[in-house]
Amino acid sequence: MQTFLEQLQQQQILLQQQQCTNTVERTQQKEQNIRQRREEEELSKRKEADRERHQRDEEEARKRKEEVQQQKKEEKLQRKIREDEFARKSNEDERERNQRSAEALKV
Repeated sequence: MQTFLEQLQQQQILLQQQQCTNTVERTQQKEQNIRQRREEEELSKRKEADRERHQRDEEEARKRKEEVQQQKKEEKLQRKIREDEFARKSNEDERERNQRSAEALKV
């Protein structure tokens, strides 16, 4: 049979073991919380970077679309200028032919 002192010592050892276990568990929980917070911060940073990249991509696509539209307008305008110049030249040539024909008929 254990003496009272032995029982007390045994209880003290068990208490110390439990305190150590509690300390280890708290430390592990703190470390887990830190890891989780870091992971959440990294995820948040990645999401923000993805959002910014998506926004940049959309802006670049919009700019490209505007550039293409502007280029098409310019090409259409140039085509119209060439067609008008061709029509003007054709009309001048036709007038000159008509004028020569009229002069030839007068002679």
